[in-house]
Amino acid sequence: MKRYYCTYFDCNYLVKALALIDSLSVHEKNEFHLFAVCLDEVSRVVINKLHPQNVTTIPLHIVEQRDTSLLEAKRNRSLIEYYWTLTPTIILHLLKQHADIDFITYLDADLYFFSPPEPIYDEFNGHSILIHEHRFSPAQKHLEQYGKYNVGLMCFRNDAAGIDALTWWRSKCIEWCYSRIEDGKFGDQLYLNDWPVRFKNVKVLENIGAGVAPWNHEQYHYSVNEQGRLLVNDTPLVFYNFHALAFCSPEIIIPAKHVSYPLT
Repeated sequence: MKRYYCTYFDCNYLVKALALIDSLSVHEKNEFHLFAVCLDEVSRVVINKLHPQNVTTIPLHIVEQRDTSLLEAKRNRSLIEYYWTLTPTIILHLLKQHADIDFITYLDADLYFFSPPEPIYDEFNGHSILIHEHRFSPAQKHLEQYGKYNVGLMCFRNDAAGIDALTWWRSKCIEWCYSRIEDGKFGDQLYLNDWPVRFKNVKVLENIGAGVAPWNHEQYHYSVNEQGRLLVNDTPLVFYNFHALAFCSPEIIIPAKHVSYPLT
């Protein structure tokens, strides 16, 4: 079965998005298609010029058109807050526009795949929604105030349960999506905290190789097997979230710009 992915980014995340596309092309063994919502014209022009296989670009205005509630929200929040507001709207838009899609996987543009995503779909099989925990290391446990679950990778089936969750999430994000903790809310992320009980048929991903990130990587042991595959506690590393990676210049890259994230 063909798999569908979506992501969004502006020029600030363009290099990371290109890396994501490349890693997915290498490791996704199934036929797949990625919808890339470009939040500025520079990103769209570059992607179209490079013309990566299996990728369709969508300009932001296509998602925004005639969406009065979304455009109203755009006027009362910062750029990053508006980007967060967009997440459920983009996923829902694609499922409504493409009724033939059985399910879609949302990816943050700063993810990078190191092995096939098969373990993710093995767990998602038979479910309508898949989310994954931050799995904070003990030293980063205080960050759970921003959300137990990470929005970086999510799967939604085009069924009643999946659409119900997306519709509810979109409504909440349009109503309130700011970069501050307030009344049990933070951005688009804290809304996920009760999803396993709020919605039907939700799967919380268990595979620790999916979702390794600066906020949890210090608690794991890493190795390389005889086939050259990277392992996390003897489990294949599926994807890493390069949330804090920063480019200072073409020659200087900071793996984690937030000093609270330890690097060995």
